[in-house]
Amino acid sequence: MTISVLKNKWVQKFIDLFRQGLTPKELSLSITSAALIGVIPVLGVSTALIAFSALKFRLNLALMVAVSYIVYPFQFALFVPYLRFGEWLFNVEGSGLTIDSMKAAFSTNILEALGDLWVANLCALFSWVVISIPAGFAMYWVLFQVFKLFIKPKPVVAEEEVGLS
Repeated sequence: MTISVLKNKWVQKFIDLFRQGLTPKELSLSITSAALIGVIPVLGVSTALIAFSALKFRLNLALMVAVSYIVYPFQFALFVPYLRFGEWLFNVEGSGLTIDSMKAAFSTNILEALGDLWVANLCALFSWVVISIPAGFAMYWVLFQVFKLFIKPKPVVAEEEVGLS
């Protein structure tokens, strides 16, 4: 066997792992939910939420974890925009969170710093919910249309053909 044949074989096995028996609907839902949960502005909860939703709705866990790892840098990049949008939605005075201000706040009064962080996190989380609902519907619809074009449904085998009658 040549290297290209082996490479294509391994690549196909890798792709099959992520497509494992999923319909275009399930693939779209897996990718969309993992991408949205992966950018939730609460650190440390995305993997647990992804695992729970994959098991609850029988989605592809391997695909969802891979997508969440891909969007993980956006979780940090989008925290401040989520925070600012949430502050605007709640009409809350700007928190002015910076690393230096948080270090100073934690060194002087830990409880007050945690309270400030709690309010900031709630603002960011609420704005994530507001943004994720329409973004999720749009992303799901686009992915579903794309996968519907490229993934052909598997033919249903009748019981008589299998010999189960």
